[in-house]
Amino acid sequence: MGLTTLFLLAGERLNLDVALVRAPDHVFPRICSQGKCVNVEMLKSGALQTDAFYVENLLIPKEALERGVYLRSLKSPTEVSASLFLGLGYVAAQKQPDVAEVLYEKAIAKAPGFADPYSNLAALDAIQGHLPEAMAHLEKALALNPLHYPSAINLGVLHHQQGRFTAAVQAYERAIRINPLAVQAYRRRSKASLSLGDERGALLDLEKILVVQPRFCDVREEAEHLRKKLNVKVKAADPTSLAELRASGRCLSLAP
Repeated sequence: MGLTTLFLLAGERLNLDVALVRAPDHVFPRICSQGKCVNVEMLKSGALQTDAFYVENLLIPKEALERGVYLRSLKSPTEVSASLFLGLGYVAAQKQPDVAEVLYEKAIAKAPGFADPYSNLAALDAIQGHLPEAMAHLEKALALNPLHYPSAINLGVLHHQQGRFTAAVQAYERAIRINPLAVQAYRRRSKASLSLGDERGALLDLEKILVVQPRFCDVREEAEHLRKKLNVKVKAADPTSLAELRASGRCLSLAP
């Protein structure tokens, strides 16, 4: 956050066309010249990235781009300050949740229509065991931004934690309708389906994840276990075996 702010200040001082850009749970600076723009990714030592990099890695839905929810250059001082407060709150949340809450509230005060601070407040509520408040914040985030699929996923998580597995499945399905590539929603729905005794449904969701990214070795291991249990033939999304992926160090992991 410090580097991002310094970049924006330096760019403004040098009369460059710089702006802050918002992506899901992330902000970064952008610099434009002669009609061309590049994004400066501070988490990768200032590497220059295209918009496609964020669409692919953060799984941003097409509709969210078309509506200007994400990857739009923020010119309004209130939007910029709200986004900076959000980023600072995200950093503070790891060790200073009270400070993070104040920063999220400041983001809301600056931009009341900004959904992300409500989603992050929900995370703080959940950590403290305040589940009704967390769910209310997630519903508020989705009311402000119906395309904020992480809030739908987190609603499912809260339902799951409270044993409401059918409601959890419905929340995950809502996230998938928003973003069909939201692999975390498929992973969570797979868990909820197992809790409901639907092993075939759980396997189908794991296989959908592997179509998007066959190198999720933990998902492949779960899928292989269910295939053996259900006596289902392998659907080869990737000819490389699980053992070969592990031996080559190319495995990725998708948190359950």
